[in-house]
Amino acid sequence: MDTPLPPSSIPAEALARQARLAAVLAGMEEGRENREPASLQSLRKALQGGSLDAAAIIESLTAEHQVEEGASLVRAGRRGGGQARVEPLASLLEPLVARAAARREATWMLDTRRAAVRVGYAKEGAALDFDEGDLHAIFMQAFRLEGLCLALDLGKRPRPMLRLALPLPAGAGGLGEWIEAVFRTDP
Repeated sequence: MDTPLPPSSIPAEALARQARLAAVLAGMEEGRENREPASLQSLRKALQGGSLDAAAIIESLTAEHQVEEGASLVRAGRRGGGQARVEPLASLLEPLVARAAARREATWMLDTRRAAVRVGYAKEGAALDFDEGDLHAIFMQAFRLEGLCLALDLGKRPRPMLRLALPLPAGAGGLGEWIEAVFRTDP
């Protein structure tokens, strides 16, 4: 019982799974064309340390109707430690996001630009080690790289409408799994 505690309170197995997920997501980025809207690509580059021209980024996000998606990236960037760097962009985005959210909420029931799709997949082989959250991140990355815009829900902090049906835990496999995604078609 005198075994020393590991330096992290996170179990080693969970850290290994996080590292595998990060490697898979990085591998998805390499060697393939990124079809994500150009405004979101430029925002991602700016948040990773590139030049941050707030006016140009906001103009491109507005032109491509990606204001709410851009705001969620900025929120994630602020959590990552770049608070002071992205604060001017966040304050400029705030009224645009409120307007876009109000418009989306007002036309939610009448919106014909959404398409619900059920995608079947098999969870086997190397994918057995992934749990629900990992698979969610992998599918989000795949849809993002293909340029497929997911519709946002009506929550306070809108999230993409992507849902795993009856998710399997890590270590369990299945040949008839499915994920439900609601895509936003171009306006």
